[in-house]
Amino acid sequence: MEELRRQVRRAQWRLGIQRFASAVGWSCFGTLLAAAVLIAVDKYQPLGVEPWGWLAGAVGVGVLAAALGALWTGRGPIAAAMEIDRRFGLKERVSSSLSLTEDELQSEIGQALVADAARRVGRIDLAEHFGVSPGRPLLLPLAPALV
Repeated sequence: MEELRRQVRRAQWRLGIQRFASAVGWSCFGTLLAAAVLIAVDKYQPLGVEPWGWLAGAVGVGVLAAALGALWTGRGPIAAAMEIDRRFGLKERVSSSLSLTEDELQSEIGQALVADAARRVGRIDLAEHFGVSPGRPLLLPLAPALV
């Protein structure tokens, strides 16, 4: 059972990193766009902040917003187990094993289910189907940064 939980925690971590990687491009795009506007305003109405300060602050706020968004939208271990089942074709073995009550775990059927799920999960490589790829949105912050 511990192997199941360990793999589910790894899947949860990888799903969280993927959510962050997907969000960081959009959040930095928005904050850098706001920084570009503030830099333009500063040209005509001095605000007392150097342009690099606006850019550094925008990137910091964008990364922080993406991290908080990834944490906020994080799902629990059952959702990660369901995702493992779906991506590896395990027909709900892992999620069913995690959702068993203590009495059900002690039964012969429960032990067989957990043993089967642990055996199958022990042979999989999560990195194979839980890769992290930020995609094209990561290029979005380049547009306001160039301005």
